[in-house]
Amino acid sequence: MNLLPVVLNIAPHEKRQAEKLVRYIKELDGTEVITMQFDDPPGMRYPEVANWAFKQCAKAMAGKPFVWIEADSIPLKAGWLQAITEEYHRVGKPYLYVKTLNPPFDNFTGIGVQGPNAYEQAPDGFTTGGFDEWIVTRYGDIVGRTDLIQHSYGFYNSKGDATLHEFPRDIGIIRSDAVLFHKDQKQGLIDHLMPSMRSGEIVNVSGVGDLGDCLLSLATLKHHGGIFDYYARDNGMTKGFVARLHLVKPLLETQPYINSVRVWKRENIDWASEGFRPKWHNSIDNLATCHARHAFDTGFIKTMPDFSKPWLTVEGDKSYAGSIVINRSARYNNDSFPWAKIVSHYGNRIIFLGTGEEHETFVRRYGKVRYLITKNMLEAAKVIAGSALFIGNQSSCMTIAEGLKHPRIQETCLWIPDCIYPPSNAQYVANGAVILPDVDCSGELVISPEIPLPDGTETPPGGWQYDGLPKGMMHPNAAISMIRQQHPELTNAEAKRLLMDFNAKRVPEFFDKSALDSGLAKYRLAMRNNGHQI
Repeated sequence: MNLLPVVLNIAPHEKRQAEKLVRYIKELDGTEVITMQFDDPPGMRYPEVANWAFKQCAKAMAGKPFVWIEADSIPLKAGWLQAITEEYHRVGKPYLYVKTLNPPFDNFTGIGVQGPNAYEQAPDGFTTGGFDEWIVTRYGDIVGRTDLIQHSYGFYNSKGDATLHEFPRDIGIIRSDAVLFHKDQKQGLIDHLMPSMRSGEIVNVSGVGDLGDCLLSLATLKHHGGIFDYYARDNGMTKGFVARLHLVKPLLETQPYINSVRVWKRENIDWASEGFRPKWHNSIDNLATCHARHAFDTGFIKTMPDFSKPWLTVEGDKSYAGSIVINRSARYNNDSFPWAKIVSHYGNRIIFLGTGEEHETFVRRYGKVRYLITKNMLEAAKVIAGSALFIGNQSSCMTIAEGLKHPRIQETCLWIPDCIYPPSNAQYVANGAVILPDVDCSGELVISPEIPLPDGTETPPGGWQYDGLPKGMMHPNAAISMIRQQHPELTNAEAKRLLMDFNAKRVPEFFDKSALDSGLAKYRLAMRNNGHQI
């Protein structure tokens, strides 16, 4: 008797757990799992997206029955597939599902054998339940039942609220006749049944800062190499992190090195990432380096990470290919950044992420751009990763782009340039000089920096000079006026540009040392500190 094929769809947010399950099943008794992965249709939400993914797998398996498992369904003993295969043929019905469930709160589970016609019989666009509910309620006469598969979601109270199972704590609920258990969300059964599968003890870390700080600490965690439970807590200086945890939690738990994200309830912490303030924080090192230096100095890591490499992994939403995603928050702005020219150049290719207030402020100042609402940072990250380019100031969205090492242009804050990283497909813009790349046939646009006029007290050696003008003029306005008399087609700003450029080439040391450039001092130091040639 040929064994039934085993099929597992690897959902993006369960990639690490799915891969661990496949390894476990192989080590348990040599069973090979057929894995499939699909790009979720844009805008589709659970449960419709889960039903859609099942349909894709069923289509690939059309004409053959198959055992459907998920990342939280754990085989309990060697020979489990042989037992289910024999039971399937003994029962003699196209589907073989769980016999004992937990009514009234938990009545369906798709784990089990799916029929050869599952692709035709599973629903399209079903949004109020799972495909298993659809099949049971419409094709119940062709669904067999078995005790070999055990399903228990958790312990329910009278209101129907469930406490999810954790193992080995709840090992006593496992029946002796069961060969496959669902559901074990944290895969504790794998570690209990096969200790060799353990990837090491879970390491506890915490954070209390802004959402951006949380994302930046991940560079250190990935470099560490462990698996982490991330605990959020508030303190007197950074209140509100716990209340906003839902915004960042989905993105964190997508990362392969994050086991779970929780609110701190006095658990022991192996590294309190918030400790990087104030000793390790300055305005020259980037914030990820400040986190890592704290971790290094306290012994949590033995070497420093390479911040030119990505530390975030997200599957991009391809429906945003060719788009330019932008974000500008209220803090850490730079008035020299050419936002108006960016809007004019890229036009309807631009998508704004952020709060409604940030979008309204941006449109009022720089022009109309399309606004996209995202419910959390994972959704934002998928949009950014799927786009052609990200442009923004030093915000959490820029931190996502930085962690992904996605092509990006940063509006760099001159007084706190602490988000500059080693060279890696990024432009960190201080004085307005930027190259806007060609995106979707927009053409490339080179924007030169705006050189400010002095206040009248500073004059370069030899005065303000220009070709064809008397030498030694002491005030730039007189020189600009005479340039415009020679070239009436020029605007005042264009004449000023010619004057500044001419004298900057003639006496560059004046502009380097002048107060005209003093605002860039921290920026220059931060750029050199991170390996940029300026």
